[in-house]
Amino acid sequence: MGSLFTEWLDEMCNVPESIRRSVGGKLIPVGSQLLGAEVKGSDIDAVCVGPGFVQRHHFFSSFCRKLAAHEEVTDMLAFEKAHVPVMKLTYKGEKDSVPEAVDLMDDGLVRGLDPRCVRSLNGYRDSQQILRCVPNKHLFRTTLRVIKVWAKKRQIYSNRLGFLGGISWAILVARVCQLYPNATVAALVTHFFRLYSTW
Repeated sequence: MGSLFTEWLDEMCNVPESIRRSVGGKLIPVGSQLLGAEVKGSDIDAVCVGPGFVQRHHFFSSFCRKLAAHEEVTDMLAFEKAHVPVMKLTYKGEKDSVPEAVDLMDDGLVRGLDPRCVRSLNGYRDSQQILRCVPNKHLFRTTLRVIKVWAKKRQIYSNRLGFLGGISWAILVARVCQLYPNATVAALVTHFFRLYSTW
């Protein structure tokens, strides 16, 4: 899907190819995918980053139409006016790789940005910050997967329904990993329930 985004940016630019390549644009995975804690059936959340001259209404009009016309895209919904503007869709194509040219952790990048654009980048920035704070990424990811499966089985994994969402579960697990840096996954799960059952 990243290739569709890049192709659309090329069409939007309407400038020579050498300049188009320099303005860039990419699709960046966030949430469970970035944390490495995705489970079977997980959504793949991503942020589209493009040059400043591409406005939100361009993205939600012409890019939306381009996606909807693509044979591998189904069930598409777009919410441009949401607190965090979002497109939801099912994509049946192969995964694209994403180059790592832009540093989205740079605070200078978000200065002066529209607040909705900043909120769109929060998923990536929050996930990266969580990964920086945990002492052992492998133990964190495995423990988070266990907790997510537990929450989904009990149907309490959904911020839309008033329960905790992905980032909330990740923060809770990250804190347990910080408190018990040398624990095994089994011990971390035990500590997780012991700690939060007393809150």
